[in-house]
Amino acid sequence: MGKSRLGPARQIIGVLMLVATLAGAGSIAHAKDFPAAIDLPATTPRVETLGQLQLHIRAANELTQIPADITPTPWHANDRSIIYADGCMENRDVTVRSKCVFGDKTARREMWLIGDSHAAQWFYTVQAYALKHHYKLVVHAKSNCELTHPIAKKIAWSACTGLNRYWRHHIKVNRPDLVLVGLYQGWTKRVVPQVQSALKLLAKSAKHVVLIGDTSRRNPDTRQCLKANPAAVQHCSMELTDGIDFVTASRLKRGASANHYLYLDTHDWLCQQGKCPAIAANLILYRDYTHITGVAATWLIPIFDVQLNALLKSKFKGGL
Repeated sequence: MGKSRLGPARQIIGVLMLVATLAGAGSIAHAKDFPAAIDLPATTPRVETLGQLQLHIRAANELTQIPADITPTPWHANDRSIIYADGCMENRDVTVRSKCVFGDKTARREMWLIGDSHAAQWFYTVQAYALKHHYKLVVHAKSNCELTHPIAKKIAWSACTGLNRYWRHHIKVNRPDLVLVGLYQGWTKRVVPQVQSALKLLAKSAKHVVLIGDTSRRNPDTRQCLKANPAAVQHCSMELTDGIDFVTASRLKRGASANHYLYLDTHDWLCQQGKCPAIAANLILYRDYTHITGVAATWLIPIFDVQLNALLKSKFKGGL
């Protein structure tokens, strides 16, 4: 990757078009703008192994300006998935409980994706995994709602308490083969013991419970930073030690075995050489302060598949 091979005029035009788009971009408005899947541009390099991905991330650390063919066009509504439109990713004070079934809906095996918006950010990745491996996928997530047991009163509220009870009850009834949990490290660090206790409780009902390691925090907001620095995108990178809370991650990882869950470490997927770039290849990787974009989640589908299966096989012979 590295510097663009486009001529100076085309580079300038591309940057100007991006800045104009950023300046006029609006918020999410219509359900039709929430796709069930995203097709990456033909020019986006495909990655099949973690090593291939890491080479692109290292090259991104040398990138100086926004590529002319950047995607998504920031900030377009379709960067959030369908679960934001159908109630499967609930707003903070709303309780919907839609019939949130995806994946292979005729499959006998069942998997769940639960947690807060840091579970929802992986929807495209998990949906692809469910389709490939023939799982019915059930999704129930809520903004700012941590999975805890007992309920962590200092960060929970009535709707979150209700969803925690919903998760425990329905996972106990349905006994899924696999439960994937995504949680924001900024909240989880306050309630690590309660999170581990909740994961242990779910592990009594589900065959496998996997906590997905969190992605990098961003400061400043990725959109605003790229808007302000289209020709100096390294200003929008994060230092690895600032982006990832390794103290919390280490506690969650160390406690996995004793609490009967698995920890999927993702910190080196989008961070290399001590940095977590905002852009790699021709993709914007983050959509705000803490979430990866839909195109990033889609780009990571092969990596997620390989790494999750390797994790399962390392603990249970034959995996899934």
